[in-house]
Amino acid sequence: MAQDKWEKTQRILQHTLELIDSLAPMPLKLLESYRGSLVYVQRTYPAGNHLTIDFWRPDRDREDGRLPRSQPLVGPYPPAPSHVMAVPRFRDDVQALLQLFSALDPPTCYVRSKRIHSVQYGYADASGGGFGNTLGSKEAITYTHGIWDAEGSAKSSNYRELSNIVTTLEEGLNSGQLRQSEVWLFTDNSVSESVFWRGHSSSPLLSSLILHLRRLEMSGWFHIHLVHIPGTRMIAQGTDGLSRGDTSEGVMSGRSILEFVPLHLSALSRQPVLRGKVLTYLRTG
Repeated sequence: MAQDKWEKTQRILQHTLELIDSLAPMPLKLLESYRGSLVYVQRTYPAGNHLTIDFWRPDRDREDGRLPRSQPLVGPYPPAPSHVMAVPRFRDDVQALLQLFSALDPPTCYVRSKRIHSVQYGYADASGGGFGNTLGSKEAITYTHGIWDAEGSAKSSNYRELSNIVTTLEEGLNSGQLRQSEVWLFTDNSVSESVFWRGHSSSPLLSSLILHLRRLEMSGWFHIHLVHIPGTRMIAQGTDGLSRGDTSEGVMSGRSILEFVPLHLSALSRQPVLRGKVLTYLRTG
């Protein structure tokens, strides 16, 4: 990202926040212009303000401006107004973007590296009372396990799972293990994977964790792949037991972490019956 476009993005976000805080209707054409700039920026850094721009449409959710999944499109729409009000969550979103764009100079983000310093594989799991994670390569692994304090125990299971993922990556980055690495982190919590790729959650606590994770990725010179796996694989790998204080299963017993991440195999190699099912589907439908 060029320096002038980085600074222009900062000005756009700061001005948008000022418009929101004025509590007055915002010019639709101006927001559309800002959206055009942010779409350009999104090619490098995630950003956007689509929901407020379309909030005037009568079929949008009154809280966040999205089109409800169960509701069909309503049309034709009335003429677009000259000004629109911010959706309730817009201010939080803009503040999150201001954090991501707070650096004086545009940071370098890995998207598709020609050369990779190292590839790290990790598993993170949280039980009702404890947590565990393993992180490493075929040469060696590091691991952490412990129990939640009263504050952590009072949070939802989804929060504990995602918080453990963030902590795993933060500790790996602080130790230098993950810097300039491609990181494959596996979780058996589907909500964590979903909110990671979506970039936010209806839960403010989960959204704050995702924001923290994105800031780590932007500042740490590493690229994250968060992948959902079944609980049976988490058990076999040993991190499930580690979250319960058991240090004798899977990789903890000396097995290689690569045994549990068959990323080199295609879907057809792992499940030969899939080919027949796909061909049957193609012939019939």
